Amino acid sequence: MEEFKETAEGEEDGPPPPAPPVIRVAKMNSPEWKYILLGTLGAAGAGVAMPVMSIALARILRVYGEPCDEMQDSIAVWAPVFVYIGIGAGLFEFFKTFFLGVAGEELTARLRRLVFRAMLRQDMGYFDDSRHSTGVLTTRLATDASDVQGGLGARLGAIIQLSSTLIAALTISFYFDWEMTLVTVAFVPLIIVCGLLEMRSLAGHTTKNKKLMEEAGKVAVEAVENIRTVAQLNIEEIFLKKYHDCLEGPYKRALWAANVQGFIMGLSQAMLLFAQAGSFRFGGWQVEHQSDKYTMEDIYIVFGAIVFSAMVLGQSMAYTPDYNKARQAAARVFQLLDIVPSIDSSNKGGLQPVRPSILSLYK
Repeated sequence: MEEFKETAEGEEDGPPPPAPPVIRVAKMNSPEWKYILLGTLGAAGAGVAMPVMSIALARILRVYGEPCDEMQDSIAVWAPVFVYIGIGAGLFEFFKTFFLGVAGEELTARLRRLVFRAMLRQDMGYFDDSRHSTGVLTTRLATDASDVQGGLGARLGAIIQLSSTLIAALTISFYFDWEMTLVTVAFVPLIIVCGLLEMRSLAGHTTKNKKLMEEAGKVAVEAVENIRTVAQLNIEEIFLKKYHDCLEGPYKRALWAANVQGFIMGLSQAMLLFAQAGSFRFGGWQVEHQSDKYTMEDIYIVFGAIVFSAMVLGQSMAYTPDYNKARQAAARVFQLLDIVPSIDSSNKGGLQPVRPSILSLYK
């Protein structure tokens, strides 16, 4: 059991390798620069959709206060605007997801080829190390390469979309009502954090339980692979107890996570209502005392552009890959690529064996 445990977990022993510069990872993905450019343009367009929709929403809310004969004509004008915004947002999201996904998969395939080539050229002593067991190397080949691209393309798209959303929302809000914009912006950090926490809690807590579940998997694998020995020694109960002990931690974490998720979701919903209360209270004061400058339509535009954009940002940020996980994966990948074996079978340089000429015994 101890030997099996060392083999599987030895890769985590010792200090982690230093993370490579981002520019080095980006150079690996440079052949796909056209895909990355189109993906970033799609991300920028997708980020503008929600602030623009707030203008259409405020306009159509004003329409319902008009006389019936005028209301039908105005609705016929503004209702298709939502369709146009939806089509545009869908196309931009498609461009972002598709082109950045293609660039990321190309990077993953390229890294896997390089990592596999680096493994094949290592000395035999490299594979004798318990940290370089078959399971560890195959896991690195399967997961580390895909984790690296998650910290580049997907994160770049999220940053571009975040920036475009904030710029568009603030530009629209300050244009229509700069005073209410300052009041509403005070709630934005809380709304973003609550939305981020809500999506993370809904996504589950599998990351925290991964190590404990791996321990349970190791016990199960060892018992099944050596089932004849286990049955002959009559130690089924021992393995069953070990397996139960490994699952005890995830079980307790699940109970605790249920309470935490309920609290976070309640706080997220309450924070949105708090923002509505504060913004509309101040907006009502403006309409009452500054009616010559601001209308309720301006209040709706500012509120929609800031608050709804903040909600979308918080939820979208929760689905971006973990950047620290990507950095660690990149560090392990480039550490392997930088290892130069004492006898490099892939090196074509050096002296080449020469076939000796055939000497004739007869002259």
